[in-house]
Amino acid sequence: SFPTRRSSDLIRARAGAGKTTIAGLARAEFEAHGIKVVGVAPTLQALAELDDVGLEQRDSLARTALGDGEFSMVMRTMDHRTVVLVDEAGMAQTKQIAPLLARAAERGAKVVAIGDDVQLQAVGAGGWFRYLAEHQDAPVLQLTEVHRQRDEVERDRLNQLHRGDVSGWMRWADQHDRIEIQPTVEDAYTAAVGRYEAALEAVGGDVDRLVVMAPENTHRRALNEQLRRVIVDRGGIDRTREREYGGMLVAPGDRLVATATVREEGSARRTIENGERFEVLDVGQDGITARAVAGSRREIGRAHV
Repeated sequence: SFPTRRSSDLIRARAGAGKTTIAGLARAEFEAHGIKVVGVAPTLQALAELDDVGLEQRDSLARTALGDGEFSMVMRTMDHRTVVLVDEAGMAQTKQIAPLLARAAERGAKVVAIGDDVQLQAVGAGGWFRYLAEHQDAPVLQLTEVHRQRDEVERDRLNQLHRGDVSGWMRWADQHDRIEIQPTVEDAYTAAVGRYEAALEAVGGDVDRLVVMAPENTHRRALNEQLRRVIVDRGGIDRTREREYGGMLVAPGDRLVATATVREEGSARRTIENGERFEVLDVGQDGITARAVAGSRREIGRAHV
């Protein structure tokens, strides 16, 4: 069971070690004692994963403190019988988590933060999770045994990678066809596009089920151009209605990712979240109409495209 007297508890959980399972158990344990559990996460992906935990009330970390004294529903309703479950805490920016921790302390709520400070770090200034894990007096629960990979050797190699032994994991991955090394960047692009085409065929053309990642923006732009041509050739993007916005060509069928948070004019309410993904439905002189992959339809002005 989880202690409830401390204002915060930390759980260090590496990828595949059962983070979702332990979060679900924690929710059930607290709710069994009449304690309300709400969820907060720094990314939309992590927020979606809180569905698996069974949390009905949850919010993105960016929304918790709206500014100008405004608070989200999670922040407004927390009290001494509330537990705030922070998922992917290692990715949370310090400036975003600070108002939440302060509000929880003020209202007597408890914070349970789950994350891995060795994985992806916060885009902005972070480090709060690791600092608390290393300096607080209370013990930190550690989830170190990986369950996602069933092969024992693969688990051992991933443990090596987690400890910083990249070369050891690379040798193993190369021997087991987990990575493909190309002699030039152009060859890597060609291989990535070929694999994308094959994967797209395998999922019936559902582009929202696929993702291609690149280490730098220059590679991202080059790959996006080539991958977009693949989708155009399959009829998934209507280039006859293409329009230019700030040097970027956009057409119905394109997928866009928000790179900044957009607030409603004259309000602290956010209409677009950083990292949110959209399918373009229509394009016009003043902006675009798009559907968030999460489901809602938005009108996005030209200035924000």
